[in-house]
Amino acid sequence: MRLKFTWWWKIIKQYLQNSSIHGIKYLVDDQLSYAERLFWLLFCALSWYGCANMINNVVQSYIEYRVALTTDTTYLDWEAPFPTIIFCITSNSAIGKYFKRNPGLFTNFTNAKFLQSSSEDLLSLYEKMRVPCTDLLTECTWNEMKFNCCAEFQELKKTGVGYCIAMNTFHLKNKQGEPNVRFFVNRTVQYGDLIIDLHLDTKIKKYLFAGFTVHIMNNLQLPIFSNVEKDDTRIKAGRTTRVEFTMEDTFNEDRVKHVAIKYRNCYFYYEAQRNDLFDIYSIDSCYLQVIIEQMIKLCGCVHFYYFVPRGARVCNATETLCIIASKTNITSQALKDEYCFPNCEGTGVIANRLEPSEYDAPNSTYARLHFTLLSHPTMRYRRYVANDLLDVVVSIGSAVGLFMGASILSIFEIPYCHNLLTLQEVRALVKDATGVEADVQKFYLESYSDAKLGFLGSHQRLCVEVKSANGVELLSFFVKVVPYDVPTQAEYVLDKCVFLKERIFYRDIVPQFYHEYKHERWTATCYLVKENMLVFEDLGAKGYSLRNKLFDKELIVSALTTLASLHASSLMAEARLGKSLKKMYPHVFMENAFSETGKTRTWFNVGVNAAVAIAEHLGLDASLIPKACEEVFPAMKTSSTKRNVVSHGDLWGNNMMFSNTLPLKCLLVDFQLLRYSPLAHDVIQFLYLCADRDFRVTWEETMLKHYYSVLCKILNSTKSICVEVPPWSELIQGIEEQRLAAVITAVIYFQTVLMDEEVSAKILNEPNSYYEFEFKDRNEPVLNAMKTDPMYCKRLTEIITELVELSFRLDKLPKPT
Repeated sequence: MRLKFTWWWKIIKQYLQNSSIHGIKYLVDDQLSYAERLFWLLFCALSWYGCANMINNVVQSYIEYRVALTTDTTYLDWEAPFPTIIFCITSNSAIGKYFKRNPGLFTNFTNAKFLQSSSEDLLSLYEKMRVPCTDLLTECTWNEMKFNCCAEFQELKKTGVGYCIAMNTFHLKNKQGEPNVRFFVNRTVQYGDLIIDLHLDTKIKKYLFAGFTVHIMNNLQLPIFSNVEKDDTRIKAGRTTRVEFTMEDTFNEDRVKHVAIKYRNCYFYYEAQRNDLFDIYSIDSCYLQVIIEQMIKLCGCVHFYYFVPRGARVCNATETLCIIASKTNITSQALKDEYCFPNCEGTGVIANRLEPSEYDAPNSTYARLHFTLLSHPTMRYRRYVANDLLDVVVSIGSAVGLFMGASILSIFEIPYCHNLLTLQEVRALVKDATGVEADVQKFYLESYSDAKLGFLGSHQRLCVEVKSANGVELLSFFVKVVPYDVPTQAEYVLDKCVFLKERIFYRDIVPQFYHEYKHERWTATCYLVKENMLVFEDLGAKGYSLRNKLFDKELIVSALTTLASLHASSLMAEARLGKSLKKMYPHVFMENAFSETGKTRTWFNVGVNAAVAIAEHLGLDASLIPKACEEVFPAMKTSSTKRNVVSHGDLWGNNMMFSNTLPLKCLLVDFQLLRYSPLAHDVIQFLYLCADRDFRVTWEETMLKHYYSVLCKILNSTKSICVEVPPWSELIQGIEEQRLAAVITAVIYFQTVLMDEEVSAKILNEPNSYYEFEFKDRNEPVLNAMKTDPMYCKRLTEIITELVELSFRLDKLPKPT
């Protein structure tokens, strides 16, 4: 049990040591005192509490306040439905013998003979209220267009008001299918006028006087006992009754439909409510259902003015008395509030009913109803999702970033840190490094340096404790991984395929180079190649170190010796294989540092803009700098007239490590920007990136001769294969052809690689500042660094000056061939 706990603690400690979550690495830092660790624990705990509290508030807001309602006034794009028109016959002379008022309103009877009525008698009384539509309606007109009245006006289910017919209502659309006429208003419909002529013969007048009501409602409303008494539209034969109205519609964004009903607090018309007594949901249909169910529950039957569901029966007269007596419980507002939600959609209608006025009727048996929209709606209510899932994710991400400095990638660091290496892999690489089987006690990863060692990878140290006869020995290895801790940088690295290049180089190409090569090695030994990491010997532990970014003569001689060894081994490998390495590994030599498209081009343009800003700051003519910088792209291509070799392509100071012993030995690292280029490409690039102008003026020819002599010596010493030595003239010609590209490379690189390491680490280790510096605008930080760092200013000044000079001789410079 103790051993298992120890194992898990090592994993957790390794994660905490390497996690990007701010502050937690100090909790397990053995170099800190307990007081310091307690300090960090206290403030980490406070930050985590603040984060948890904010996340809780965000989630609660998401759950409880997802939907909001506001007003909208962009009325030009709206389309609002015309209101529903309903005609109801609420009574007749036969019913009037027993009830003075509408019996559907639960009024008491006035004639004792009513008590002798059976349910069939009551239904017969109701049936006598039915009037054929053709007897009631004669002519209908919508915006001066006549239509068939009875094709649009259909009978509604019983709602407790009486016999009702309606047009343009959702409660009939499922029965009718698509309506013959679309009743709507928008900016293309100049007005909304509906004219209906009623035929008031002797028969119809009986109904008119007994109980005839006209209702203008929204398309989801039904005439029920709680809203019919509010309407009072008077109709007279031979006269026009004008009903003027305005509308306020309610619009719902599509996303509202996907929010749970209990959070939006409303129903759409197509959403089923409890049972299916009514095909369409509205708050009125829901309330009717509550009333009907209460009738059945309290009295065992349904009032003859109401819809009778399957399995129920109509009340007789004495049972109707039960319903009248239970009116308060049946129509309980509390039950309505409990079971019925408002409608999500619907149009608010405000009507003004005028007194009937004369019109040119065919005769006195006709009456006219004129419904007219006073003005187009200029305001509507808009229901929208105030807090959707994306808002929650962003808010939680912001809280985690603010209080903990973490991101979604911090979660993946857990399996990533633990699964970068397995115990079997560590044992294998220890055996390769030491030559013997080793008893690995434990291993862990830690940051290699607080400074920024490179810009296309994350650098860590693998520490391995092995048990030997002399006790426990600590071995260290250098590990390079994709910089997932800076997501923007990781995206750039993966997009440029630089990690893929280096992985293939060490796995496939380096073994080919060392096959016949018997001279000083030119790179660090790579013990393990994985998809997401490379493990090298730790040169720092073996006495190698980085030097000042401005090399002296001794360092330059040593580096050129190593560079000649790399190029010689490339020529030897091709001679032995009998084919071009570029043809064998074409994807390895695709240009990824100076691409004319994508994010790399954006990075390049930002560097050129900074160069222009520096030149102008120095008082130089920067007008031709952008044009001159375009010449870098042809120089990156494979030569068609010269011998090409595998070129390092990125020879700035941090990509060479030197021994601390004499004579100096140099090893090249970071083969991420490989090219297949002429000899001169690497040589002149190195001289511009690592030496100043004075050194080049004084020693350039001598350094070229040294490089060439080492190259010839290695190639001529090879006995097993015959290698053609490139002529000296080819090297010299290539140097001049590649000079402008080397200057441009230095101009772009120096802005970043020569910057003070602490300053650059602060910029490049944070995702936002990294993106701003690399892909937006770096003028200000570069100019500020020039003011505070004399060496940075000197190197940039001299290289920008040389670029300006070359830009004015652009037509006279040799072109790469």
